[in-house]
Amino acid sequence: MSEVGIFKRRKEKLFSAVIVLVLISGLLFSGAGVVEGAEKVPEEDILRVRAVKGSRIKTLNPLNLKEGSEYEHDLLLYSNLIRYKPGTTETQLDAAKSFEVSEDGKTISFTLKEGIQFHKGYGEMTAEDVKFSFEERLDSPYSGDWQTLDHVEVTGKYSGKIILTDPMPKLLTSTLPFLSGMIVSKDAYHEKGAKFGTQPIGSGPYYFKDWVPGEKVVFERFEDYYGEKPDFKQIVVYPVSDLKTAELQFDRGDLDDTAISLGSVDKYRKKEDVEINKLKPFRYVWVGFQTCKPPFDDIKVRKAVRAAVSLDEIIQGAFFGVAQKNGCMISSEVLGYWEDCPSYEQDIEKAKKLLDEAGYPDGFETTLYGAPEGPYKRTAVLVKEQLAEIGIKVNIKLKDNNYPVVGQNCPPGMHVDAYNLTPDPGYWTAWFTCDQVGEWNFPHWCSEEYDELNRKAGSAMDRTERAQLYVDMQKIVEEEVPMLFITNGAAVHVTQENIEPSYVGQYAQWRYYEKSD
Repeated sequence: MSEVGIFKRRKEKLFSAVIVLVLISGLLFSGAGVVEGAEKVPEEDILRVRAVKGSRIKTLNPLNLKEGSEYEHDLLLYSNLIRYKPGTTETQLDAAKSFEVSEDGKTISFTLKEGIQFHKGYGEMTAEDVKFSFEERLDSPYSGDWQTLDHVEVTGKYSGKIILTDPMPKLLTSTLPFLSGMIVSKDAYHEKGAKFGTQPIGSGPYYFKDWVPGEKVVFERFEDYYGEKPDFKQIVVYPVSDLKTAELQFDRGDLDDTAISLGSVDKYRKKEDVEINKLKPFRYVWVGFQTCKPPFDDIKVRKAVRAAVSLDEIIQGAFFGVAQKNGCMISSEVLGYWEDCPSYEQDIEKAKKLLDEAGYPDGFETTLYGAPEGPYKRTAVLVKEQLAEIGIKVNIKLKDNNYPVVGQNCPPGMHVDAYNLTPDPGYWTAWFTCDQVGEWNFPHWCSEEYDELNRKAGSAMDRTERAQLYVDMQKIVEEEVPMLFITNGAAVHVTQENIEPSYVGQYAQWRYYEKSD
């Protein structure tokens, strides 16, 4: 996945392989209590971390996730046939002992490692659990991750075949190694029913132990885990929603790891006993146009705004110079990155000329919908200031959720937004197809040519061919300008010096930790 940038000097040490998979999540259930009489865990065996989003979730059931904050935890609890190698988008075997894709891409044969145990005495994982976990998702909100699945054929206690109607490249890059490839206990799922969401049973390195609503969530090391044992016996997650509060708790020693605000990077650079890590998430941030209504139904107006906007100024002002500029849809770490994507510089005179040609010599007044979160709010303010130079008066409206305002509807104006993504390029392009108009296609832009390329790329098994199809799609976006991509953003974390992390970029972040020597 994304590379990790280390800001501070790091001591030269040899570390063992990454062995702890830690999900930092906002897990907060109501109506739950702490297990009494539990054995006290030594402080040095406890890892204390901030929940990434610090928000309340509804379920720990990976077959039926409901909230964005639920994306950040399940890799602690569940196993997959294959999983990501730490710090890369490459995959490796997890619960599978063997894993083979047929030449036509329609059959995936697997054999499980024998003896994999589910948590809390629910027995050994078999091919029946795999079949159930995958086929059950066909009726879930994430059925699209398995859109060409016909069935899973069980060929033995530990072996089976995933049978597809058509090749599906993303199955290997984002479905199987991520959320939709997590394997649950079939027996526990049927026994617990609706309670499974708050009484999850997986086979991962930690099991869900207990929680104090509003205060903390506790994960305990699973001693019968089939893989290499985690260094830390217990993970305690604290739902701290405010980053500044989390920074104070980190400074007091109450947290071992936390995300920090981009504006605090310089402060922590000066601390000798703190490791600072910059992550490049799988995300894009853009300024978009509602192309369904004047004036942004006119491509000359959209190009005028592109000429007036300074991406460099936004990177410095909104992202404190921490993030990197990327005017293309797909990140450099994902298949389909367009190396020759044009990098536009601010050109006020060109912008004014285009507005004049479009019939707006004196500019116009419009609305810019944005989010109250720091970098997105700052981006909206900077765009407003930049467009004022060409006579466009911008009124900013900040919303926590632009989906019902801009996605489902199409008010005249513009928007600033960001989506979290996966390592598969199909997930990056899917939101701007014609069938997403009125849903997640906020620009309400439709190109049949773009859609056809997207369909071809979705089944292309040859990596070179597939990569070129995604480049061609980005060329269409660059020409028609339904939005201006700005950056893939940045997430910065600080870690106490006795902790050795390796971060993995995804919807949010989950982490691998080990103790430093």
